[in-house]
Amino acid sequence: MELVSGGDLFEAISDRVFTICGTPTYVAPEILCETGYGVAVDIWALGVILYILLCGFPPFRSQDRDQEELFKLIKQAQLHFLSPYWDPISEEARCLVRALLQTDPTVRLTAEQTLLHPWVKAMASMCRQRALTDKTQTNTAEPNTVQTPNAAESLRNQRGITPKKLRYRLSVDADPSSFYIPRSLS
Repeated sequence: MELVSGGDLFEAISDRVFTICGTPTYVAPEILCETGYGVAVDIWALGVILYILLCGFPPFRSQDRDQEELFKLIKQAQLHFLSPYWDPISEEARCLVRALLQTDPTVRLTAEQTLLHPWVKAMASMCRQRALTDKTQTNTAEPNTVQTPNAAESLRNQRGITPKKLRYRLSVDADPSSFYIPRSLS
């Protein structure tokens, strides 16, 4: 996962937008409430993506795959870190998810604040360390090439999740907003 600063682009986008759009699972509450929105909706989507990467399913789910129910759950934004899926996840990671999924966009972290979050800095450091380790262990024909670890692989390794276990954690069919919900969650 890599976040970049938008610089002048973000400064140019200062007017609120009122167009209702987005993939249902990732849509921010301010879009659903039609109060106007800005770039903070992307931080909300980042929070949803991070939640999924850490546990294997989205933070807001309708048992009956009812879009209206999903939107109601998103507006309420009551986060649950269900056991056993969240048991191995650090409190710092949970804190980051909570900060990214704030219903009030003025309270939600900015991209810059997200990059400075202790968990993001620790993960970035771990990835850099692995890249350096891989570089010293790999004798390549191109000495200027650096191999970096796959972000999903880094997360799985941190939590001890094997590819076989991960296959059973998340199953996406043709509809990107519909996820397999483990039986213990329904």
